[in-house]
Amino acid sequence: MAVDVIEKAIYSVLANDANVGGLVGVKIFPVRVPQGTAMPAITYEQLTGPREHTMDGPFGMAAPTWAITSWASSYGGARALADYVRLALDGYDSTVGTVKVYVGMLENEVDVSEGSADISATYRWGKRQTYVIWHEEAT
Repeated sequence: MAVDVIEKAIYSVLANDANVGGLVGVKIFPVRVPQGTAMPAITYEQLTGPREHTMDGPFGMAAPTWAITSWASSYGGARALADYVRLALDGYDSTVGTVKVYVGMLENEVDVSEGSADISATYRWGKRQTYVIWHEEAT
C-alpha cells in the first residue's frame, strides 16, 4: 500500500520553500549527506516516534521528533540556511500530499560539525534543529 508519509512531507515543505529550495535545491537527504555532495545541503532523521492512543487503540495522530540539520562549508552559511529552515517549519500547519501536518514546533538548536579540519574540502559546519511535528498517519 503506497501512502504519503511524514518524510515526504518534510522533504516537500523544505524543497518547495523559496529560500530553502533556492539554496539547496534537491540536496535534502535522510540521515547523511552522500559523499561528494556540494554544500549547502540538509539532512533529516527521526529521533522519536510516539503515537497517540485512546482506550480503543491508535487513532492516527503521531508526534515524532525530527532532527533537521543544515550543512554548509562555513558556519555563517549553516546559520543562514538553518534560519530559513526555521522559517519554513516552525509553526507549519497545512496538508502536504495526503499528510495533514498540525504543527511543527522547534524545540532545540545546536551546532555540529563533520569532517577533518586538516582537509578543509571535507569539513562542514552544521546547525541541528529538533522539531516535534504533529501529523496524521494511517492506522
